[in-house]
Amino acid sequence: MAGLVSWLVGLVERAGPWGVGLAMALDGACLPLPSEMILPLGGYLASQGRVSLPGITLVANLGLASGSLLAYLGGRWGGRPLLLRLGRWLGFGPGDLARAEEWFSRWGPLAVFTCRFVPGLRTLVSIPAGIAGMPLGPFLGYTFLGALPWTFAFTYAGFLLGSHWERLAAFLGVLDRAIGPLVVVGLLGGLLWWAVRQQR
Repeated sequence: MAGLVSWLVGLVERAGPWGVGLAMALDGACLPLPSEMILPLGGYLASQGRVSLPGITLVANLGLASGSLLAYLGGRWGGRPLLLRLGRWLGFGPGDLARAEEWFSRWGPLAVFTCRFVPGLRTLVSIPAGIAGMPLGPFLGYTFLGALPWTFAFTYAGFLLGSHWERLAAFLGVLDRAIGPLVVVGLLGGLLWWAVRQQR
């Protein structure tokens, strides 16, 4: 954690607000760089007058959308064939994948929008969106709108805390580690329920 914070601070010192945007792009591309640490640092920049609060929020949100686009394209270009190859080992076939894609075509916009608030799923939802072939325009639109409250809230919190922004980052990191396993358990429970229903 200390090394990651040091790297982020160094990046932002060198690149300013664009460093925040780059870090958010890496987070959006599913790299392990949590926005809970990036956004408060951006808010701290705004508290120092180096950028406006709306400006850093916009840069952070555009960075997240850019990284999410890369994850989406990865899912669209390579995700489906990979899932079909792994399907026999994971217990599902082409028909199961088709039903999942049909579900996503119906509920995809809502899933992309709401998952931007859920730890662990904020960035990962881009991959199934790409696999399901969700249209690019709506994907980017719902990504931007869904992430905006998140980016503003934590950027504003960092703005209020000023030089103590790291306290918020540490607290949110603990919260994410607590919520993340619960999300995984919920997903596994959902998969188990689905598998049981398939056997009936």
